Amino acid sequence: AGRNFKFQGLDLETCVTHLGFFYEPQVDAILAQHNSRDPVRPSQHLRVVDLLFERLDLVSPLRAVPTADLAPTDAALLVLAPTPDRRLLGPGAQQTRDLDRGLDDARPLL
Repeated sequence: AGRNFKFQGLDLETCVTHLGFFYEPQVDAILAQHNSRDPVRPSQHLRVVDLLFERLDLVSPLRAVPTADLAPTDAALLVLAPTPDRRLLGPGAQQTRDLDRGLDDARPLL
């Protein structure tokens, strides 16, 4: 309701659904940042969606304690990049393999 948006991305190759939820404060901040150039009113829902879609990025989710509600999946999260031309790149916060570097807190191998 209001200025809350849900994006759903379907990966047909792996049969995984990626979700992203964007709530009113985040949408308002993006509108305020954008409106200095080309004003978009909150009631212009299609223009707001276009503006949000320009900023969508796919990132690895943070793994929660596995429960029935928070079961780990292969799905990634859809998030908004700070600006349309600045993308979110690099390894996820919980990635520990294939980084081509040692981690100070990693357990030494035998």
